[in-house]
Amino acid sequence: MQCNKRNQRGGTILEVLVAALIFAGALWALVEFQTNLLRERGTIKGRSEALTLINDKMRQFQNYTVIATTSGQFAYDDIVTCASGCTGSTATYTMTWTVTNQTNPTRKDVSITVAWTDATNTAQNISLSSVIAQIQPNSTGKISEML
Repeated sequence: MQCNKRNQRGGTILEVLVAALIFAGALWALVEFQTNLLRERGTIKGRSEALTLINDKMRQFQNYTVIATTSGQFAYDDIVTCASGCTGSTATYTMTWTVTNQTNPTRKDVSITVAWTDATNTAQNISLSSVIAQIQPNSTGKISEML
């Protein structure tokens, strides 16, 4: 009987060590998961900010108030290829837009690209394109009379 008790004591120590090893592995996996989750959250936040910048610039282009360049107003003719920089909460962004004039119908094809370096020092960029038609702003929203 005494021999049996001695084997149990050694077995208990071994069980505790295996349990501690399993717990340490689970804890390591949890820490790794949280690290990846935070990294992905930063990436998503950076992309979200970049999309917001693109959306704001596209909205600015679409809200022109006159066709020809006019002092004090944003004109359709003022929509030209250019670049700008912006500092967001997660990165410093570089925004470039390319404008191609089209005819029949008269419109501008606008492509906006935002580039930045994320927290892992990886270059990121996102691009969107849209078409902006040349429509006299003071003619929009009118109801025409039918004869």
